[in-house]
Amino acid sequence: MTERIKGIITPVMEVKWSNLMKPDVAFGEGSANHNITVILTPELEKILSEIAKDNGAKKINGLYEKDGVKTVKFKSKSYVDKGVFPCQDSTGNYTDVVPFGTDTVRIKLAPALITKGAVRSMSFYLNGVQIV
Repeated sequence: MTERIKGIITPVMEVKWSNLMKPDVAFGEGSANHNITVILTPELEKILSEIAKDNGAKKINGLYEKDGVKTVKFKSKSYVDKGVFPCQDSTGNYTDVVPFGTDTVRIKLAPALITKGAVRSMSFYLNGVQIV
């Protein structure tokens, strides 16, 4: 069961990797999605943790740590059929440009509580990207 919660817009953060130009099909066409991985700042970690805690989730999906660098990945299937994920520039206008590693962005997220049996986790789905 999935329960939707009020959306959020993140602070400005650094992109580590993105699959916004075309869908990521690494796990097959059936699991195709656009995604963006950003460096998890203490500020963003606090925001995500508070939303998870307020909704009774014990885990945040998409968090990773490698070589001492914490990241978080956000995914969307909304625009898979259109090819590119729509991004906005710093003025809020849509652009053909997509962010890549070291670019800075703000991301619009849709938190969703995921319940599987007695386990509750929090996913944050990608709803929008603004290149700063």
